[in-house]
Amino acid sequence: MKWVYALGLLSFAAAAAADSDCKEDACYTVRCMPATRETCLDGVIVLNGGYCGCCDACREKILRGDDCSDLRSNCSSSSSSPTRACEPGTSCIKRKDRTWTCQ
Repeated sequence: MKWVYALGLLSFAAAAAADSDCKEDACYTVRCMPATRETCLDGVIVLNGGYCGCCDACREKILRGDDCSDLRSNCSSSSSSPTRACEPGTSCIKRKDRTWTCQ
């Protein structure tokens, strides 16, 4: 029975990889906008945080203690990126009450 479960997981992973917008050469065709302190004044610069990991990205800063549950739902797609990030020095962590906050 375990091998049926494992086979199902492998099939799902293969299908997800085939549907991904991120091809091996995706970064050759992407033009990146600069994400610098000058262009990202109130945000957080995330290295390789843009489309398919090709570009750095400026994201809206989520402050310590604020909800970050939307970051958890973006994990399923490698081509889409969240538009927000926890402030430097914090991470999106699941609390005992099952909510996600930057801590």
